[in-house]
Amino acid sequence: MKYALILLFNFVMSYAWAQTTFSKHVWINEPEMPVNVVDLSIQPSSGIVWLCTNDALLKYNGKVLSKIYDTCNSKFTAITTTGNHVYVGYHNGKIAIVKGDSLIHLQFRNTLIRSTIKAIYPINEVMMVIATEDEGLYLSLYNNLFTINNLHGLADNYVSDIVWNKNKLIACTDNGFSTISFNKTIQIENYGTEHGLQDDITTCIAAIPNHQRYWIGTQQAGVFVYDDSKKNLLNFKNSTPWNYGAVNDILVLNDSSAWAITDLSYILSIKLRADSLIIKATKQANTKLHKIKKDAADNLWCATNKGLLMLTGIYLTDFKLSSHFKLQDYTSMTCDSLGVLWFTQGKKLYSLNTSNNNSPTFAITLPADITCLYSSTKNTIWIGTYGKGLFKYHTTTNQLQPIENSPTLINSHILSITQRKQELWVASFNGIDVLNITTEALPVNHFNKHNGVGTDYVYQLQADEKNTIWMATDGAGIVSFNSGVFTQWDSSLGINSTVFYNVTSDNKESVWASSFDKGLYKYDGKRWHLVNLKDGLQDPNITAIAAQNNANIIVVHKRGIDQWVAKDQQFRHINRRLGLGIDSTSKSLNCITSDCFGNVFVPYEEGIMMFSASEKNTTILPKIEIVKQGLFFKNLLPFQRDFASEDNHISFTFEGVSTINSEPLHYRYKLEGYDNTWIYTNETSVSFAQLNSGSYIFRVQVSLSDNFNKAHEDIMTFNIAKPFWQSIWFILSTSILSVSIVYMIIRKRESNIIRLNQLEREKHIYEYEHLKSQVKPHFLFNSFNTLINIIEEDKETALEYTVHLSDFYRNILSYKDKDLIPLHEELSILQSYIYIQTCRFGEALIIDIDIDEEIQKSKLIMPLAIQILVENCIKHNVVSCAQPLHIFIYNSNDEIVVKNRLQPKITKEKSIGIGTENIRKRYHLLTKRPVYFNSTHNDYIVKLPLL
Repeated sequence: MKYALILLFNFVMSYAWAQTTFSKHVWINEPEMPVNVVDLSIQPSSGIVWLCTNDALLKYNGKVLSKIYDTCNSKFTAITTTGNHVYVGYHNGKIAIVKGDSLIHLQFRNTLIRSTIKAIYPINEVMMVIATEDEGLYLSLYNNLFTINNLHGLADNYVSDIVWNKNKLIACTDNGFSTISFNKTIQIENYGTEHGLQDDITTCIAAIPNHQRYWIGTQQAGVFVYDDSKKNLLNFKNSTPWNYGAVNDILVLNDSSAWAITDLSYILSIKLRADSLIIKATKQANTKLHKIKKDAADNLWCATNKGLLMLTGIYLTDFKLSSHFKLQDYTSMTCDSLGVLWFTQGKKLYSLNTSNNNSPTFAITLPADITCLYSSTKNTIWIGTYGKGLFKYHTTTNQLQPIENSPTLINSHILSITQRKQELWVASFNGIDVLNITTEALPVNHFNKHNGVGTDYVYQLQADEKNTIWMATDGAGIVSFNSGVFTQWDSSLGINSTVFYNVTSDNKESVWASSFDKGLYKYDGKRWHLVNLKDGLQDPNITAIAAQNNANIIVVHKRGIDQWVAKDQQFRHINRRLGLGIDSTSKSLNCITSDCFGNVFVPYEEGIMMFSASEKNTTILPKIEIVKQGLFFKNLLPFQRDFASEDNHISFTFEGVSTINSEPLHYRYKLEGYDNTWIYTNETSVSFAQLNSGSYIFRVQVSLSDNFNKAHEDIMTFNIAKPFWQSIWFILSTSILSVSIVYMIIRKRESNIIRLNQLEREKHIYEYEHLKSQVKPHFLFNSFNTLINIIEEDKETALEYTVHLSDFYRNILSYKDKDLIPLHEELSILQSYIYIQTCRFGEALIIDIDIDEEIQKSKLIMPLAIQILVENCIKHNVVSCAQPLHIFIYNSNDEIVVKNRLQPKITKEKSIGIGTENIRKRYHLLTKRPVYFNSTHNDYIVKLPLL
C-alpha cells in the first residue's frame, strides 16, 4: 500500500459493565411528551445549551427553555456556537445567525446552497466551512462561497461532519474521510478501505486538543483514531466485534478519553490504553441519541428523539446492585491499594472490583455488626465491630483474626481506624489505642480523656500527609496529635462547637471537619473557617465527608450529597430535586471512602455511586449575561452606550446560566457612578430612574449561593450626556455672552454716569447762572422799585407781590436737584414769575398760556425751562405800552411751544447765552428728541419736547 496503515478494528476489552451513569430528561413541551432534538451546541462564553428541534431553535439556561423567533419555513438540521455567535443550518440550505431573540439569515454574494446543511464550522469572523448532504463542502470567505466537492478531489459529496485543526480541514463522507490543506492551492488526501479503514461510511469526527490526532466514528466498524502527523490509523488489537451500532457523535475529553453515542442507544465511555480500547457502555432504552456535548461543569448533554438528556457520566456514576443489598445495612466502606471497594451489610463483608466485575463478591461474616473498615495493605482489611472489638482480615487467604493484645479493645465498640506510618490508631468507646502493625498489632499506647484526648468518644480518626492524627470527638471538639503533643482547637482559632462527627484531609494540606448542626469547618494551616448554609451547604447535619483530588470534598447528609468544588468555592448539589433518581443516602456515620485515584464512593438506595476524579478545568460557577437593555422600559438592541440627558431611565435584564443545582440562582448588582453598594436580589431585571449626566458602569454577578467570592460578572458601561446648558460649547458661549453683556452694562453704566455727571454739572451751572441772573442788582432793583411803587399805591397788592416773589425764589431752590418735573408744576412756577413781571410791565406784557389739562398732568418737563424762555423773550425784546410784548405758550404734538413777536431792543443787554444752551444740553442728556429754536421774519419760536 501507499501508506502502511493497518486497523484491526476490534477491541481487547469491551465489557457489559454494571457501572452506569445518572441521567435526567429535560422535556421540551409537556413532561413525557417527546420532541425530536436533531442537534445541540453549548456556547462557551455564556454556557447556554442551544438545541434544534425539527421546527424550532431553543436555548436552555439550566432552568428555562426559550424559543428564538424565525421566519424560515424549512426544518433545522445543524447548529454550532463559537465565541458569542450561534449559527444554524436548514434543510433547504440556508444558514442563519442568532441576534438577540431572532435569527438573521446570511446572504451569500455569488451563489446559493441548495442542499441540506449537515455541519457548520466557523473558523474566524470572516471564514467558515459548511458541510452539505449532496453538494460537498462550501468555504465562505467574506460572504463569498467557494465549492469543494468530488470534482476537486473530495472523497464524496455527502459530508456528514467536519473539523478544523491547525489550518487543516478533515471531512467525514460516505466514502471514507478527506484531509484538506489550504496553501497556495487546495490539497486533498482521501482515506478509505484501501488504507486500512474497515468502513467507508464515516459519520463523525472530533479533534484531540493540542494534537494532530482525531477520533472518527463509522457506521458499522465503531471508532478509530487517526494521527495526521504520522498519516496513519492507530492499530488496535483484535477482540470482539463492534455491537453498538453506528456512531452518531464523539466527544473528546483529553488525550486518551472520549465519549461516544451510537444509533443503538448506547452511551460509551472510551479509554485509550496503548493499542487497546477500554469501553464502558450504558444503554438508554427506547431513546435515539443524535449528538453529545459537554458543559464546563462536566455535565454531558445529548440531543435525543425525546428531548434533551443530561448525563453525569464524567463526574458521577453508579454501580447498581440487586435489591439484596439494603441501604440501611451499609455501615462502612474502604478501598484497598488495587482499587477494590470493600463494604459492609450488617455483619457481612463484600468486595467490588470497580474495574471489571458485574456484581459484588461476598467475603466473610463477622460475629457482630461491622462499624468501620480500614485497608492498610493490598492484602489486609482491619475491621471494627460493635461489641466484639477489632479484627484483621487477610483478603488472599480469607482468614479472620481477632486482635486481643490490647485489653481496652476486647469486646469493645470500635468507631474508627486509621494508620500513621507503622502505627494503627483505633478509636473505641474506651478512647484510642495505638498498635504496631509490624509486630502483630501489639499495643504501643493508649489515650483517653485523662491523658490528652479530652474525651473517650472519638467518632473518626484521620492521618494526613504530615503524619498528624486528627480526631473528631464528642465533647472535646477537634483534637490533633503530632510529635507527641495533643492540641485541642477552640473558639480562639475559629471553632465554636465541641461535638464533631467527621474529619478528613485533602491533598492541599487542608483539614475538613463536620460539627453537630454547625456545618463544615476548614483548617487552612492557621485557623478554622466555617462553611455552612450561606456558602451553599444544603444541610449542616452531616453524616460523612471524604476528599477527592484537587481538594474537592464530598459531603453526605439526609438531604442528599454536596460536592465542594475547591476551585470555585461552591457546592454542587446531588439530590432528588435534581431529577437524577437519587432518593436517599446512608444514615451511618462515616460510611464513605476514597481510592488512590481520588474517586469517592457513597452508598445510596440502588447501589453505590462513585464521584470520579475531577478534571482540572472543571468549573461549576454559573455564568451571567446582560441580555437586554431598556430605555423607559423599551428594549434597545443592539445595546446602546450613549444617551441624551433626558434619556435617563435605564433598565437591564440579565440571565444567569447554570446546569448544576435545582435551586434559584443568587444575583447582586451595582451601578458605579450612582451607588457603589452591592444590591442582592433574586430578580433578573433592574431599573434606574432619573440618572444624572455622567459615566456609569453596571455590574451584575451570579452565584450558586450567597458566597460571591469567585462569582462570574457581566459589565456594561454607558454615558448620559450633560444637558445642553452644561455642555462646553454652551458654557463657553454663555460665558462670552455674559462677559459681553457685563461689559456693555459697565460701558452703559459708565456712559450713564458720565451723562448724569454732565447733566448734574449743567444743572448746577444753570442754577448758578440763573440765581445770578435773578439776584443781579438790576433785577433786584427793578423788583424792589416795583414793590415800592406798589406799596405807595396799593399795600395789599404789594403784599401779594412779595408773596409771589418769595414763591419764585423758593421754587428755584426746591427744584434745583430734579432732572424732570410734572408740567403742571413747571406752569405753577411760571405763574409766580409772570405775576412779578406783570406787576413790573403792566399791560405792556401779555402772556397767553393754552395747554390741555390732560397734558399738564401726564407729561414731564425740565424744571424752569419755560421760565427761562419767557425771561429770554423779555430780555431781548421791547416791552412798552406803545409796543406790548405778546408771548404765546401752548402744546402741540407732545411739545411745548413758546412763541413771541420779534421786537428786538435797539440796545441789547449783555448775555452769554447760557440759558438756551443749558436747555439744549440738558435735553440732549435726557432724550434723543431735539429742542427746536427758530426765528422767522416776524416770530421767534422755541419747541421743548414733553417727556
